[in-house]
Amino acid sequence: MALLGAAIVVLFVGQYNQELAIESVSFSTLGLLAGMMVLVYVTQQSGVYDFIAVKDALGKAGLKPEVGEVVMKALNEVEMAGEDAQRMQKLIDALESLDDVQEVYTSAVLDEA
Repeated sequence: MALLGAAIVVLFVGQYNQELAIESVSFSTLGLLAGMMVLVYVTQQSGVYDFIAVKDALGKAGLKPEVGEVVMKALNEVEMAGEDAQRMQKLIDALESLDDVQEVYTSAVLDEA
């Protein structure tokens, strides 16, 4: 709709030239809109909007979850067994023991045997 309005202005207003059009652009507004689009894209990828929708639907149904959080879950999981599973568990334990590490995520599914 805005593009149509701009085209009408350019076609029917003879004194509206390229220099005046560029002077009329608010680059701070364009920067704000670009930043908002990036922010929305990143939050959409994180799944936060799905989380909010599910939490809201549960609330409307009268259900109150005890815990609610967004977690990272791998799309593809790798099953590991035997010596590979033991080495992976050793690596995970070593990472979790570091003071700077808050969470360890893995796509490995370790055999408990």
